[in-house]
Amino acid sequence: MNELFSKTFSELTTAAPLDIRGLGDKPLTVFQLTGLWAVVNHRYENMLPTTTHTDKKPFELCKALESPGYETLAYALVGRLWEMGVERSGRTAARR
Repeated sequence: MNELFSKTFSELTTAAPLDIRGLGDKPLTVFQLTGLWAVVNHRYENMLPTTTHTDKKPFELCKALESPGYETLAYALVGRLWEMGVERSGRTAARR
């Protein structure tokens, strides 16, 4: 996840596929959460290929991303990601 935040907005919003791994493994700061929303929403609106890999269910991922006062943004982000395509891995892949 850290490599994602080391890139600029313009690097993350190109037509190249974006593969997000490790989301929800560590808490995000409000700055990271809002930045990730900006990138994901831009990619969604411009139909750019984006895939997220997680072993969490949507509600679990929302809870892992929440920051006080930004719960709605966490839910909106997870909703966008699920619309774009989430690869379930690990023990929950069979229940997909």
